[in-house]
Amino acid sequence: MDSQRLLRAFVRGAVAAAVWGLLSALLTRALMRAVVLVTEGTPEFSWVGTAGIALIYTLALLPGAVALAYSDRRWPYLLFGGGVALLAFEAVAIGIQETAHATALVTWRWVGLVVVLVAMIGVYAAQIALVHRGARAGRRLTTAAQPSTYRSRSTTN
Repeated sequence: MDSQRLLRAFVRGAVAAAVWGLLSALLTRALMRAVVLVTEGTPEFSWVGTAGIALIYTLALLPGAVALAYSDRRWPYLLFGGGVALLAFEAVAIGIQETAHATALVTWRWVGLVVVLVAMIGVYAAQIALVHRGARAGRRLTTAAQPSTYRSRSTTN
């Protein structure tokens, strides 16, 4: 195993997971606040909670992002898919937690709640797509820049 290649893959995957995990955490935290306002809940905010969300979002996709940056094969998608499943579970858990007190809302508040929750799904989807793209971007550049070593048997003398 080439240690330089592994280090480059780790850095590329870690940067992709961290940048998009942090941005996603900030956006979803703002949307969580909107959910509380729409549902007339009691707003609670802590920097520790936001940092915890960012850490979970980053760590969930980190192994898959590093694997995607390291290998062009299919196996990295198993790791990445595991992280995606964890994010999906967290999204559902957060959605249930943030909307548990939403009872007897008027119609416009229900519409607002649906809009905000769909926006959260969009943020998660964008995070997953952008981490994938960031992890894979360098692979295309390095493999395209290297000459092909494949030689057809019919062309060799």
